[in-house]
Amino acid sequence: GQLWNDIPRADTEPWTTDYVRHAPPGGETLRALTERVWSFIEDVAAFDETTAIFTHGGVIRVLLLAFYQEPISQFFTREVRYGSIWNLPRHPSHDDFSKLLASP
Repeated sequence: GQLWNDIPRADTEPWTTDYVRHAPPGGETLRALTERVWSFIEDVAAFDETTAIFTHGGVIRVLLLAFYQEPISQFFTREVRYGSIWNLPRHPSHDDFSKLLASP
């Protein structure tokens, strides 16, 4: 509930230094988020239908990384604008997420 610039750097430094393995204050690690997103996608994919998902940029970035088979370290390289719409032609697969979680 705060603007990024209003958060003391001492609170965010461990996370910004290694956002893959460290959780922000009160949050989860990127690996934990990725595992949670995979679990959700696994449930959604079982319906084999077009699905609309309304979510925040972190989930969108994880889905894009898995779909495009990019390493998890690239999490912040793709711009995800507030209110943007992303269209993936298929659900990312188990293999896509396995590669993502295995990446450094």
